[in-house]
Amino acid sequence: MPTENGDVTEHTSLLSHLTHPLRKPNGDVLYHDERPWVRWPATAAHLTYATLASNYVNVLLVFVPLGIIAGALHWSPTWIFVLNFLAIIPLASLLSFATEELSVKLGQTLGGLLNATFGNAVELIISIVALKNGEIRIVQSSMLGSILSNILLVLGCCFFAGGIKYHEQHFNETVASTMSSLMAVASACLIIPATLYGVMDRSTHAAGKDEADGNILVLSHGTAVIMLFLYILYLYFQLKTHASLFDEEENTDEGHRKPPEEAKVLGPWAAGVALVVITIAVAVCAEFLVDSIDSIVQTAHISKTFIGLILLPIVGNAAEHVTAIVVSVKDKMDLAIGVAIGSSMQIALLVTPFLVILGWIIGQPMTLHFETFETVVFFLSVLVVNYLIQDGKSNYLEGAMLIGTYAIIALAFYVYPDNAVSKGHKPSISVKSALLALLIIASISYFSLRSRDDSVKPVWSSTQSQTAIGVPSIRTQIDFWRSFQALLSLSKPDCPSPVRNGTAGAVGFEATKELSRPDITFMPDEDVELMRAAHVYFVDSIKANAPKLSYAPGTRGVVTTAGGAYLPVLVISLRMLRRTGSTLPVEVFLSSTSEYEGRVCRDILPSLNARCLIISDILDAVPGSVTIAHYQLKPFAMLFSSFEEILFLDADSFPIHDPEELFTSEPFISHGMVLWPDFWISTASPLYYNISGQPVPPVSRRQSSETGEIVVSKKSHHQSLLLAAYYNYYGPSHFYILQSQGAPGEGDKETFAAAADALNETYYATSERVRPIGAPKEDGGTKGSAMVQYDPREDYNLTKQGLWRVKDLSVAESPRAFFIHANFPKFNPSTIFHEGGPTKDPNGNDRRAWTVPSETIEALGMDLEMHFWEEIKWTGCELEHAFRSWNERHDICSQVTKYWNSVFGTAGRRSLVHHEASKMR
Repeated sequence: MPTENGDVTEHTSLLSHLTHPLRKPNGDVLYHDERPWVRWPATAAHLTYATLASNYVNVLLVFVPLGIIAGALHWSPTWIFVLNFLAIIPLASLLSFATEELSVKLGQTLGGLLNATFGNAVELIISIVALKNGEIRIVQSSMLGSILSNILLVLGCCFFAGGIKYHEQHFNETVASTMSSLMAVASACLIIPATLYGVMDRSTHAAGKDEADGNILVLSHGTAVIMLFLYILYLYFQLKTHASLFDEEENTDEGHRKPPEEAKVLGPWAAGVALVVITIAVAVCAEFLVDSIDSIVQTAHISKTFIGLILLPIVGNAAEHVTAIVVSVKDKMDLAIGVAIGSSMQIALLVTPFLVILGWIIGQPMTLHFETFETVVFFLSVLVVNYLIQDGKSNYLEGAMLIGTYAIIALAFYVYPDNAVSKGHKPSISVKSALLALLIIASISYFSLRSRDDSVKPVWSSTQSQTAIGVPSIRTQIDFWRSFQALLSLSKPDCPSPVRNGTAGAVGFEATKELSRPDITFMPDEDVELMRAAHVYFVDSIKANAPKLSYAPGTRGVVTTAGGAYLPVLVISLRMLRRTGSTLPVEVFLSSTSEYEGRVCRDILPSLNARCLIISDILDAVPGSVTIAHYQLKPFAMLFSSFEEILFLDADSFPIHDPEELFTSEPFISHGMVLWPDFWISTASPLYYNISGQPVPPVSRRQSSETGEIVVSKKSHHQSLLLAAYYNYYGPSHFYILQSQGAPGEGDKETFAAAADALNETYYATSERVRPIGAPKEDGGTKGSAMVQYDPREDYNLTKQGLWRVKDLSVAESPRAFFIHANFPKFNPSTIFHEGGPTKDPNGNDRRAWTVPSETIEALGMDLEMHFWEEIKWTGCELEHAFRSWNERHDICSQVTKYWNSVFGTAGRRSLVHHEASKMR
């Protein structure tokens, strides 16, 4: 029914325009009448009408009396079968409707459980009737067919229908994997009796087939009891000990609107009465349906197996089918999975063993021995489903695969004769051969899952709670991104890009000189006002109700972005990080799945306490998102990180000392964000300050920022990070020009300080000048290939005393070096040895890359370059075939080894041996 705000729920009445309440002539509703003899009949009439109008399929209810009459009057078996077949479809729909009315307030977990349970009532009733009549093949086929229908047809339609509306949908793969693992156990419970029967049938032939059947019956009874125990244990796992895994979709984070409560048509008593009445009607129709099967098989030439496996499950699963598709279109994939796979699991672990035990009680030889072909089909179906759901994501193509698989199976069983193996003939393929084939398929599938480098990415957690390692739920991140992206869209600068007349150029910073601020960017006044209004709206919105960032409180770690040719550079930087003794965890953000490299993300980075995360998994889940790449990725990596306190490092930047010290000292403790300087003046346009509502500061206030290193607290500076993300989201079109005006390094570099300034949030801008290191040029200058950044703690201790070395170098000794940003060129061993690069002198001979300025090199206090090259050499040789960008190169190790021996020689070899020995200790 529609909710008050007009939303439509799973219980939307398709004929709601017909369900007007009964009224008196004065307009009062009759079922509100105080007289019980008026109110009760009117209430019953209203609820009956509302129930019947709940679904268009209920027009088929006309076949219920027709089917019962046909059975009672012994019409043609074909008519009895068809009429009762059609009658059970709307009854299943009404059963589902009554069940949903009971489960409205139970949440997705209990609701899915209740839907799956009562959704299986039709199959259970039909099977009990068939079992009473001795139709064992019908019972077995119906059970197996119901499972296949749910895990292939229903789940496939969910994936397909949801995938048409959404680019990609996410669900709790932990829960789905638990369910599918139990399905795998159920398939094993069918394989074992089939295998044993094949062996016993040959080895005990002299003693007669009855002994083998008796042994299989004993095995089936014992297995059924164990399966029921496993199902009870699963219920306890789901509802008690691990309920949080299943309930996460129902939790509402602060700052996220809770979905409207779904309206109910039937109360608990009315729904209960409806369930009883509908169940009785289903039982009557099922009785006539089953009684007509033998005749319909003879007249229509359709096998009992096909009727049980394909036709009856279509009737029985109609309710779950409709419900699951409806909720999948509404992106409630956990509920859809709960109905589809949960229903299959209940058939396998509850209904089927219950029927075995019921047959034991009433004297019917119901066993778990299914025919070999059916067992193989079941096993392969479970394997396909496990393969598709293990990544916690779905799309329409995966749905089409499942539907196609079901269609092939249906066609196979259409031509499958009932007497294929029923007359004692040996199958055309031995049981051992069939099992060997299953083992081979399972092994291939397992190793295929392990080796899918570019598609299997078990990196995001799908549970809403934080995991032991602090990885946030992708669902939580998508919820955050959905609300944040909506705010970004509403705050879009609805005007053309600013126009720059020339570039600001590379103007070095001089704290003692007041230079004029470049003013070379132009916008019409009306465009300035539009950007100002959008900026004001965004800032006011995040101050009033900022989207809630997801992170694990009390955690800290390193965040970086990489991909492609940057991955080898990152590995070298991380090895340098570990040389400092730091154990900080690292989150490596890749822009898209195309940048994911299996061995790197699965083996190499985890060995360095780092993990890969893919930003597009979040961004692509929300329609309308613009492409985010290059410089723009930095603030979004911070927003999506699981850490509360972050050290962001560019892939080519690394610390010289343990960076964890920075989190526990000033200036970070009091300021919450620490930045480092570039060589140049700040070149933000006066137009930017007009748009952001700030006075234009003097150029001498601080250097421009060099954001290869940033330390920030998401707890204290979440608004600054959101505004920095806004500046980067619209950076290429608007803000990069306004904040840099074409100065060196234009991109994200000014967005973090600019955001904090605009919000009046504190941050510490390290004042000690950045220094280049490199090789000498022929004219006496420095051919720089790296930058040295300095310890902000020592810098802070000076500046709080009024001692500014940036103004007068003589006031104090220099702080110690803390970071190296080896930014140009990248020290990638596959590309660094080019002519004219930092490793070659003008004559083309090998040389050290970092030798000047000598005072800067000496102040490092170690032969840092040799240590750096030790890690470059290790990466180039040990991982020569690990990176996709190195696929066409076969000389990386030989080149870097040749350079190492030429430049560092014996001393270098001694250092490397000592370093490896110290690591072993």
